[in-house]
Amino acid sequence: MSWATISREVLLEIAAANPQQQGESLEGWGKRVKRAFADDYPFAQRSGFAYKVWCRERTVVLHDLGIVKTLPKKGSRAIAELAAKSHPGQTTLF
Repeated sequence: MSWATISREVLLEIAAANPQQQGESLEGWGKRVKRAFADDYPFAQRSGFAYKVWCRERTVVLHDLGIVKTLPKKGSRAIAELAAKSHPGQTTLF
């Protein structure tokens, strides 16, 4: 398994364990989910390639949940995947 796959699975499990409560604002829920993501970091050190992948996947999951409006930096793998999902015919231009 890749770092991205492991990170994505863990992040989705954490998000599922912390659903938005009735009457809870998006901002309040976002803070609670972000705190849970920080507390449940699964790898040894918060540095290096694994941490960079975790941060990228964290942003993508937060974007998918509607908590964060911006995506990771342009040119990252996550952006390419989201673009391919949005416009599947674009890659077959040539």
